Amino acid sequence: AGRLYAQAMARHAAPPSPGQAHLAERPGGASQEASSVLERLAARA
Repeated sequence: AGRLYAQAMARHAAPPSPGQAHLAERPGGASQEASSVLERLAARA
């Protein structure tokens, strides 16, 4: 969620907070983030 927020702020020309700047620069989209979450949940089960 933080990555999506930072990317949206960058698209609207609003600078992200210093703690989130790296999130806007990282490649990958929401599907990649969702896949990572699903993998971690599957590992718990």
